[in-house]
Amino acid sequence: DVESQDKLISYYRLSQNYPALISLYLKTIDEGVATPDIYYDLARIYLTQNQEPKARAVYGALLTHWPDEVPAKVQLAELWEEEGRIDEALAMYEIAAE
Repeated sequence: DVESQDKLISYYRLSQNYPALISLYLKTIDEGVATPDIYYDLARIYLTQNQEPKARAVYGALLTHWPDEVPAKVQLAELWEEEGRIDEALAMYEIAAE
C-alpha cells in the first residue's frame, strides 16, 4: 500500500540504501503507479551515482507520461549541454520556454 511504500522510501533514503530505493522506484514505474516525483527522485539518484545515461532515460520516460513537465525538460537540456550536445540542449530549452 501507499503508506508502506512511503515508509520504505523514507527508510531507504535515510539509510542511503540506493540500490533498494532504485529497485522500489523501478517496480513502482513498472506497475504504472509512479508519480512524477518518483521519476525525479530516481533521476537524481542516478546523477549522484554518475549514471547520466540512466538519468536521461528516466527524464525521457517522465516526459513520455507527463509532456508538460518543464523541470524535466530543463534537466534533460542541462545534461545534454554538459555532454556537449548543444543543438539538442538548445532545442529542449526552447521547448521548455514555450
